[in-house]
Amino acid sequence: MNEISDENINNYKEISFNYFIKILWNYKFFILFITALISIFSVYYSLSIPNKYVSKAVVYVEDPSGNGSASIPSGYSNLASLAGINIQKGSVDMTSVVIERIRSKSFLKSLLDFEMVLPNLMAVNEYDQINQKITYIENDYDSITNTWIRETPHGRSKVPSHIEAHEYYLKMLDIKLNKVNNFITLSVTHKSPAFSHYFLDLIVRQINQISRDVDIKEAESAMVFLNNYLKSATTNDLKELTNALISSKLKSIMIANIDAEYLVKTLDAPYLPEKKSSPNRTIICILGFIFGLFLSVFLSLIHNFLKSSK
Repeated sequence: MNEISDENINNYKEISFNYFIKILWNYKFFILFITALISIFSVYYSLSIPNKYVSKAVVYVEDPSGNGSASIPSGYSNLASLAGINIQKGSVDMTSVVIERIRSKSFLKSLLDFEMVLPNLMAVNEYDQINQKITYIENDYDSITNTWIRETPHGRSKVPSHIEAHEYYLKMLDIKLNKVNNFITLSVTHKSPAFSHYFLDLIVRQINQISRDVDIKEAESAMVFLNNYLKSATTNDLKELTNALISSKLKSIMIANIDAEYLVKTLDAPYLPEKKSSPNRTIICILGFIFGLFLSVFLSLIHNFLKSSK
């Protein structure tokens, strides 16, 4: 192949590899400056991003309500329906119920009753790794007096409501369902590794406690109804059914009070993360360098083209 001269390149608007190298060499200081500038900015940016830690747990749902109907004699389902008692709870997907309950505002409200949960959701500034201490946004929360001091619109409380905190909660929480085996992976991301572990453990314990309280309350209400119904039952079949249902509800209450993991069973318990999950500062710096290099080369080519077109 014959060597193409600079004059031919200008005439036919062609850029050979040698000409391309020549352009880069002519703009080498500009390319080095832009690439170095963006690389330095990338390093600064990566260092300015706070570390975040993820605590994970793998759980599954075991519906304890199935135990109740097992003690009812066969053939009494119709009679139970006549008495206003639904013993067929298997149609409810308890895994979906648990997931939506964990995501709900009402569940978050119960979590906010625990000390320092709300400030760690909404007012964290950074985590001091050396002293292993959380610092809070000074204009929002006074960690010395444990009081909220943020500026709010007239009529709104300085203490955030659970509705306001719900957005922060969902950003911190991640729930993934394995549809093959119905295992649930729960993750909590936070600037503090200790809080991410504590908060995830609290979520697992609290979802069991709330489910336990709900089922006990329902069972006790049903027993009040059944005991009153037993007094007015006229046939032996209805009396036998009512006694069976009362026994079932007593069994449900006993299971609820005994089993610590009443509804949500733990396969892999929440752990204290030892390494940060983000940011990946190496990737950020590499991408910054590549972006700076490509940008500087692109600007050099544009400038050379405009210059040669005059």
